[in-house]
Amino acid sequence: MGVRILPGRTYNQNHMPRPYAPGRRRFSIYWTWSYPWEANRDVAELDNRVSTMSEVRRVAWPSFENTDWNKMNFLQGIAGTLELFHRSTLAFQQIVGEATGQPVAVFQRIDQAWVQTADRFACSCGHGHSDGVRPGSPRLRAGGRGGGN
Repeated sequence: MGVRILPGRTYNQNHMPRPYAPGRRRFSIYWTWSYPWEANRDVAELDNRVSTMSEVRRVAWPSFENTDWNKMNFLQGIAGTLELFHRSTLAFQQIVGEATGQPVAVFQRIDQAWVQTADRFACSCGHGHSDGVRPGSPRLRAGGRGGGN
């Protein structure tokens, strides 16, 4: 019985196949983070973590002070900042998608649903793991973090 290779999941959705077409490039964005581990970090621990959205709002004041960014409409913790990273690529995705005629896929090593896409992503594009941690490795299982250090 062979190993079944599932297609990777793009950001919160299933991956749309992008068939090879001569002269047309396929671009992907790959976040090497473990989204659940980053989003659930202890915000009292200031070293080596992503900023919270509340911290970003303070630093970038008044840029994030309208109602689009308040706690009723946008995540205020670390997850909000991770969402900003995703949003920062939207214009790039649109421009590259128009130029190539192919959608730009966005992958996360471990996404919000704890789906580990690294093995499937590596299989689909021929690249290895950028942080040296393979899903299911003792480092990933033991620490639960999967972030390498």
